[in-house]
Amino acid sequence: MTTSYTTAQKRYGLNNMNVLAQRAKLGDLVYASAGGLPGDYPSNVYYVNNLTGSASNDGLSWDTAFAQPSTAITAVAAFQAAQTDIYTRCIIYIAGTLTAYAALTALPSHCDMIGVGDDPRGNGSGIARIGPDDNTGTKDGVLVADTIRGTNFYNLQFQAASGKDAFNVTNVYRCVFENCAFMANGVAVSPTAGFKVAKGSGIVMDNCHFGSASSTDFVVGISVTGTHWHNCKVTNCHITGITGILIAAGCTSGYNSQFDHNVITHGMESQTKSINDDATSGHINYTNNVVAVQGDCANAGAARYGNNIVMNATAIGVVNAA
Repeated sequence: MTTSYTTAQKRYGLNNMNVLAQRAKLGDLVYASAGGLPGDYPSNVYYVNNLTGSASNDGLSWDTAFAQPSTAITAVAAFQAAQTDIYTRCIIYIAGTLTAYAALTALPSHCDMIGVGDDPRGNGSGIARIGPDDNTGTKDGVLVADTIRGTNFYNLQFQAASGKDAFNVTNVYRCVFENCAFMANGVAVSPTAGFKVAKGSGIVMDNCHFGSASSTDFVVGISVTGTHWHNCKVTNCHITGITGILIAAGCTSGYNSQFDHNVITHGMESQTKSINDDATSGHINYTNNVVAVQGDCANAGAARYGNNIVMNATAIGVVNAA
C-alpha cells in the first residue's frame, strides 16, 4: 500500500512544517526503491489525535484517527507481523493538540513517527507531546525495556515526571531523532535523564533540544548506561542537565561516535559537568562543541576532544581530560 499526502494531512499543517525537508534527508531513492514514488511510504500510514480519535477506529485517516500513539504502535506491529517482509516501513502521524499523550511502554521498529504540530520546544498546546503532565514522579515519557530498530522520530516532544526519564529505551539501533525535544515540564524534583540507553548503535540525533519549563533540569541530559555507544552522531543539539553527557565506565564499545557542534551548558540549574565520559575504550570524539565546563575523562583518556570552546572563559579554552 502506498500513500501520498492527503487533503486532511495538509489541513493539519504537514506541508507548512519542516517534515518534508526532514524526510528528504532520508533520501527519495530509499522510498522509490521500496516500491513507491519519491516521498511515498510502502505500507500503512496511521494517524493519531487525542481530541478526535478513538481506540475503536482503524487509524488509517485523520477522520478515523486513533486516540493514542500506543494504539498505532500496536497496529504497526500487527501489520508488520502479517507481512512476508517484516521490515516494511510504516508511518505514524501524531497531531499536536491541547493535551499531552499518554506515556509509552512500547515503540515500533522500522517506522517513522512524526509530530504534526508546533515546534516541540516548550510546554504549551499545539505540541505533539508524549508523556503526561505529571509532577508526582509516577511516569517516564517513554520507558521501553526492549530493543527498537530503524525507527525515526521527528518534531516530537518527550517529557518526564519528577525523578523519571523523558526517553528511556534499553537498546536503540539505527534510529534518527530530528527536531525533537526532551523536556522537564512542571516538575518539582529533577527528572533523572532526558535520553537514556543501555546500548546505542547507529543513532543520529540532530537539531534536538533538552530543556525545562520548571525550575529544575535533568540530572543527566544524555546517559549511556551500558556497553555500547558506537557509530552514533549527535549534532547541532542544545543539551542541558546538571551533567550534560554521561558515558558509563561499563561502555566498552564506543567506537566511531561523535558529538559535534552542540551547545552543552546550563539550563535552569548550573551544570556541574558538561561531558563526563568514563568509557574504558572506544575513543568517542567530542568536536566543535560549546560547553559550560571542561570535559572529564576518568579512565585513561579514552575520549578524544578537539576544537571545543569553554563558555565564559577569559580566553578560548580547549576541553581536555580532567
